[in-house]
Amino acid sequence: MSQIVIIENNETLRSLIEMIMMKCLGLNVVSQNNADEAMAFLETDFNNELIICRDNIGGEKSTLLIIEFLKNNKLNVPLIVLGEVVSDYPNLFCLNLFDDSSWKEIVYKAGAILNIEINLKQNLQTQSFTPVGINYFLNIGDSCIHSDIYIRVKKGDEYHFIKRFHAGEQLIQKDIEKYKSSGLKFFYISKDQFKDFVDQSTIDLALKLGDKKKSGKDRNKLNSDSYNLTAERIQCLGIDEISVQLVEASVLSMKESLGEKNALNAFLESLQSNKNSYGFAHSYLSCLILHQIAHNFYWFTFRVKEKITLITYFHDISLPEELVGYNSADEVMSSQLVQSDRDLINNHAMLAANIVGAFEFVPEEVSSIIREHHGATNGIGFPSNLNISISPISQMFIVVEDFVDQFLKIKSVPSEADINRILSKIQSKYTKLTYEKTATALSKMIQLKK
Repeated sequence: MSQIVIIENNETLRSLIEMIMMKCLGLNVVSQNNADEAMAFLETDFNNELIICRDNIGGEKSTLLIIEFLKNNKLNVPLIVLGEVVSDYPNLFCLNLFDDSSWKEIVYKAGAILNIEINLKQNLQTQSFTPVGINYFLNIGDSCIHSDIYIRVKKGDEYHFIKRFHAGEQLIQKDIEKYKSSGLKFFYISKDQFKDFVDQSTIDLALKLGDKKKSGKDRNKLNSDSYNLTAERIQCLGIDEISVQLVEASVLSMKESLGEKNALNAFLESLQSNKNSYGFAHSYLSCLILHQIAHNFYWFTFRVKEKITLITYFHDISLPEELVGYNSADEVMSSQLVQSDRDLINNHAMLAANIVGAFEFVPEEVSSIIREHHGATNGIGFPSNLNISISPISQMFIVVEDFVDQFLKIKSVPSEADINRILSKIQSKYTKLTYEKTATALSKMIQLKK
């Protein structure tokens, strides 16, 4: 089996590329976090058809180090650079990537270099087994599986697929959690059963989301898992009928949680037990607070509440988990992020709005508000001045998201002093029109909860 090496420190992008490469090109993929790790591997295995490398990782000039290694070992392996690099290396291909379809450019470029025809729409596969992200398995423990499930192990130079779960048996949730804790990212399924399995597991999750008996922490955990799976499915398989079904079920389940009497307490308990992803926690808490304070505005209606739920669910759907917490131009500029990650953060509002536009049941105004949820009407960047020309809901969202970001970044349980400090910063920062009224309403809501 042909093998390629990916050197990328963004775990979400790396995992996505790895899965697509295996699924669509039939290639074995070896992932490395940086150039040092990659060179240590390359010293033991020269049988690689292609290398994909981020230009700079954490201050390390990753691509230049790899090029030097290849030259010293008299290798001429094709090298795709994610970013820019100046070099006389003869087999070099640079890709400057700025949007949510970046992974497609990488896959198509790899296919062109290796003379492999790719048809993502038909999910072309040239191997017997297809990787399936472990997120698909986290909530099917109460159901019988319809396919044999395998893990992949390397013996010598060959990879072998070993059956771990049999079709017709019930998965044990603890077994799945153990595999995840050990670092397993993918199980494998026969390529003939792949689409059916992924669709069925997605449908099963959507049905569980509709279970009215679930409440409190259990529902929050389920909602968190479904949020992650939604993003993964949209990125890997696009927006199809089943993706829409999962989103609709997720939003309804989120509404169910928000409507519970002790919704905030249940959320904080699940947050403290680390059962929620940061992305979901960020969206859910923003939604909960907005629902509480929206009653302070004369234009509030039930329809506005519906829009708020959709806005908070989708607003960061284009971002990988590790990039969700960046909420200002200063945070982005002072970070150690590579340029492609900075570009993704700066463009994420526009990209999320484009994704939402593909869901017919979502009102058009939701896309518009998501596009301007950091204050820029075109969805790009973080304006330094408060924009009073954007929608009042957008202004509300900016204030609440700022509070939620600061709240979630506190590692331990926030103290009263922590909350007062955050509220003081919010009230001094937002002093115009709807911004000011939102900050005041937020402060009153928090004081009442104490």
